[in-house]
Amino acid sequence: MFTKKLILAAAIFGGFAVSTVALADAETNTLLKNPFQQEVTSDCSGGVGCPVVFPATTDAVTQITSISCSFFLDQTGQVYGAYLGTLNTKFHFNVQPFIYFNDGAVAWGLSSATTFFINKGDCPRINILTLTANPYDVDCTISGFHS
Repeated sequence: MFTKKLILAAAIFGGFAVSTVALADAETNTLLKNPFQQEVTSDCSGGVGCPVVFPATTDAVTQITSISCSFFLDQTGQVYGAYLGTLNTKFHFNVQPFIYFNDGAVAWGLSSATTFFINKGDCPRINILTLTANPYDVDCTISGFHS
């Protein structure tokens, strides 16, 4: 167990400043150490696009490290982007959609590693941006760590 208090050390190497921070005991043992994973399924309707909203986080800080989704879209529809964000902030992380296969309906997916922090009480959200059709059979998972 660490017994050191907050330590801030700075050293100069080749003209660059490098700083190291060691956290106090309580923070070192709990900061983003607990695994976190949630899954949401949805059928989007009422327009084009699909906001997939996850339950509100309950810990002081939650870090999302990966996201994945699979969904279908009629052949007439187009996916032009997707992003990870929250209900309460304008910040977001863009995700590139890809096609699995095309057989009457087109199977799409999202998959990305990320580092995205969410404050307590905010709801993670993945927005799938489409034209002319709604995604259906949407299944999304986020995973990471919480304090």
